[in-house]
This record gives sequence, C-alpha cells and structure tokens, in this order.
Amino acid sequence: MRTRFASGEGLQLDEQYRLAHLPLIAPDHPRVIATQAGKVYMMGRHPETFSLVLPIPGDALLRSAAFQELDADLRSELHVSELPEIVQSVDSCDRRALALDAEFIGT
Repeated sequence: MRTRFASGEGLQLDEQYRLAHLPLIAPDHPRVIATQAGKVYMMGRHPETFSLVLPIPGDALLRSAAFQELDADLRSELHVSELPEIVQSVDSCDRRALALDAEFIGT
C-alpha cells in the first residue's frame, strides 16, 4: 500500500518477501533467498516449534497487572494508521473475553 509505482517500471520483490514468501510459491524462482544468516527461515519455512495454549477467564486476564502493562505499551506504541489490524485486535478483548487464551511458544 505504501509503494509508489511509476508507469513502465517493473515490480521489485523486496528482500524480506524473497526470503519468507517467494520460496513457498515459486521455489525455483531465480531471485529466491533460501536462507540468510540471523534469520530462521529455510526456503520460507520456520523450524518446527511446539506451543501450549491454556484457556483463561477473560476477566482474570484483563485484571492481570502484566496484561495491563502490555496493553498500555501496545496502545502507546501503535499508530492506528500504520497497524489497524493490531489496534482492532487489542480493542476486541472485551468482545472476545470468553475466547481469550495464553500461549507459550518454545524456540
């Protein structure tokens, strides 16, 4: 949405796309970046991870000091025009109170 295209110019695939997405849709494309130092992708895929999801009461989460701190940090750092889907997600906690969970992901 932020890219300005000029008439007659070809589409340029940025490095992040060529690393994370292009290998998944066109693995033989000559501009694919298969892997890169410091990145977890190998041909567009993350290493396998396991997660544990624990359902928790929404009101308990919303009362939690840790959650309130995270919520305040997100709201102070986010710019609605740049990341509307995250802001909507943060603002939807009341509507989703019965479906909230805590997720722990290993690395």
